[in-house]
Amino acid sequence: MQKRAVIGGDIGTGSCKVVAFDFEGNIIGSRTMEYPLIHPRWGWAEQDPRLILNTFVRCLKELLGSLKDENWGIELISLSSVFHSVLAVDHQNTPLTNCLPWADSRALAEVEFIKEQRLPHYFYQRTGCPPHPMYLPGKLLWWKKQMPDVFEKAHKFISIKEYILAELTGEYLVDFSVASGSGLLNLHELKWDNEVLELIGINTEKLSTLVSTQTVLPPIRPVWAREMGLDPGTPWVIGGGDGTCSNLGSGAVGQGIMTAMVGTSGAVRVMSPEPKIDPQGRTWCYQMTDNMWVSGGAINNGGIVYRWYRDKIMTDDMELGSTGDYEVMNRWAQEIPPGSDGLLCLPFLAGERSPYWNANARGVLFGLGLEHTKKHVARAIMEGVVYRMYSVYKALAELNGKPVEIRASGGFARSPLWLSILSDVFGCEVKVPDGVEGSALGAAILGMAALKIIPSVNVAEKMVTTSYQCTPDWENHRLYQEIYKVYEKTYWGLQESFAMLAKMKR
Repeated sequence: MQKRAVIGGDIGTGSCKVVAFDFEGNIIGSRTMEYPLIHPRWGWAEQDPRLILNTFVRCLKELLGSLKDENWGIELISLSSVFHSVLAVDHQNTPLTNCLPWADSRALAEVEFIKEQRLPHYFYQRTGCPPHPMYLPGKLLWWKKQMPDVFEKAHKFISIKEYILAELTGEYLVDFSVASGSGLLNLHELKWDNEVLELIGINTEKLSTLVSTQTVLPPIRPVWAREMGLDPGTPWVIGGGDGTCSNLGSGAVGQGIMTAMVGTSGAVRVMSPEPKIDPQGRTWCYQMTDNMWVSGGAINNGGIVYRWYRDKIMTDDMELGSTGDYEVMNRWAQEIPPGSDGLLCLPFLAGERSPYWNANARGVLFGLGLEHTKKHVARAIMEGVVYRMYSVYKALAELNGKPVEIRASGGFARSPLWLSILSDVFGCEVKVPDGVEGSALGAAILGMAALKIIPSVNVAEKMVTTSYQCTPDWENHRLYQEIYKVYEKTYWGLQESFAMLAKMKR
């Protein structure tokens, strides 16, 4: 008798991943493939949408082939995808632009224009998204100003997930989760915000149709089903954004559980039954389901900084070997004491999002001395990323109360050192869900709830188990608290310099 599996797809910034689960959420198999970020100019980031589409299809084809060999049938496929991406397409869904991901910050001037039209907090109160270059209003205004022919010719402005689904199904649909991270959705009415669209100069016809995260999609085109080796009748569920799916896939649906994720970027999040807006505008708020909202803050500079160190700085280091193994860098960092012997890394290689929304910020190594080595830099990067996450954690704790535990997910959850630094800095117990594929599992859970395989997404709390945990070393916590004060003082002391440098490089 054929066994049945569900597949959760996770279309991320630097890679796509497809993971097969049984109905209890246990991992059966997975495939991961990477694709690059393109940086044509300072502050710009782009990706080839066709490459991402083809990589996703190839990834899924490989996984389906291996599952078929092991007598697994596919019950459904559901998707998680990166937030804040956008590309322009024509009537044939042919890309007119590359995809601009969250890391693109070219729209600094356009964001200032938006702020001048209304107080920044006005738009935040309506959309849950503070004015910032990563959100769509600024990016669309940049295209309107710098590429007016493309702006006028565009049939739709869509995210990378919408592009892939339009290719597969021929329909333009967007889930409320991804839409709520665009800066174009009115959170209170769950409609495209006409006032924001009017400011940009577009109407709702330029955007996809809004649907819930548990919407079953139209059947995919036979040509794609044949390419993947998939039964064309297999149901596809639209799913949500990677951050909200990660919360669900971490089992963090109850009170007092916060999640921390580091992949390419990073985030700290918490669930609530209604949208929560920070009076100071430090965090964002996105929808998961009708009665599940995720408040949180994302940092631009997570694992992407560690990857930069490996790929751009340590490329010729023989110790890393031909694969540039992160485990070697982790061992280097393990040899260095907490605090990195006074070396601080402000990891703003791609500007910054929460909680201060400073797109001008750039990376700094502060306190560098003759005693410091490449191993110190590796640990300082780890600690610097966690300090940024701690600043988000503090804002969320003010709004929602201090959590009793942190659920960790993303690539950093595989590193005991990353997790111990997180626990020590936060002063909180950290648990790792078994499997750590939070976004893919969250998408699969949405799909199973949509097809009534499980009664509701609340099952996630019992479905997700944890076997690894770490508790704070309170001596390290006290040390990190003192270092964090220096870290914050250094950051705020560089604001004018950040702005001056950004002006010089534009």
